[in-house]
Amino acid sequence: MEFKKAVGGVRTYQYFEPWHPVERGKVQTILEAGRLASRAVNTAFSKAIVAYRDSLSVEERELFKTPLSAALFDVAPVVIFWYYDMDARRQAVEEKKWPTVASGTLVGIRALGPPHGWSHRYVQQV
Repeated sequence: MEFKKAVGGVRTYQYFEPWHPVERGKVQTILEAGRLASRAVNTAFSKAIVAYRDSLSVEERELFKTPLSAALFDVAPVVIFWYYDMDARRQAVEEKKWPTVASGTLVGIRALGPPHGWSHRYVQQV
């Protein structure tokens, strides 16, 4: 399914209606698109936090504002904060979801081959 078809028409801050709540299904669709998006070594680095304007206190909303986002925070009914888990790479290596040179996996699948000086023995010595 195409992203625009799933989420709906293109919206900008000039056209949305801040008094109307955003449907849960649309928020879920955006989160699913982020989860399914292509990423390096299929490791889930990106995480999201969904904040509904009405569930935040005035003090909390003020803390999140920056010079570029202040107007949007005042009117947007939902804000999705995307951040990146910097520990995801280490976990992927430990769980062997991410082949590294040290694990020997790249030599085993011949991504690093003998013509370039790679062998299991060399990897274990390095």
